[in-house]
Amino acid sequence: MIEHWKVIQSHPDYAVSNYGSVKRIVKPKRGRGRIGAILKPRIPGGGAYPAVALFCEGDVTNWYVHRLVAHVFIGACPEGHEVNHIDGNKQNPRLDNLEYVTRSGNMQHAFRTGLLSREGVRNSKAVLTEDDVLAIRSEYTGTYGQCASFARRYGVSHAAIQDIVHGRNWAHLLAV
Repeated sequence: MIEHWKVIQSHPDYAVSNYGSVKRIVKPKRGRGRIGAILKPRIPGGGAYPAVALFCEGDVTNWYVHRLVAHVFIGACPEGHEVNHIDGNKQNPRLDNLEYVTRSGNMQHAFRTGLLSREGVRNSKAVLTEDDVLAIRSEYTGTYGQCASFARRYGVSHAAIQDIVHGRNWAHLLAV
């Protein structure tokens, strides 16, 4: 794919490429900035998506690079949709890697590609680690009160421990 540049209509001092690069195309009226200078994206707030700050008439607008590429090359994001990274790499803002999908479609894609999982520590609600689960299973003897003791030690419910030792939760570790 050949790199193509388009002017950002809302910020005409800048252009964005289908590769996800953003550059200044007009010399700033004041301050620093060089024509043709590629902006260095930053990742705000410890997130995962590269972003750039665009200046226009004294105002600053922060754009995630993938959203900017999609907005300029695909068009405005339809109501109820969001940008999906086809390859699952949040650092890849290339046009051929972006598409508009619904939130539901984005989540289905994440589970299908393994970016999200309901298993183990990749589950957003997981309290225990795989090492904790393996330790519980190896120490479990079936003695009365043992599940309650594990529950207190690991800060989870008695039922959670029972589900672990009987293989109803963390079942993917049973084969290990």
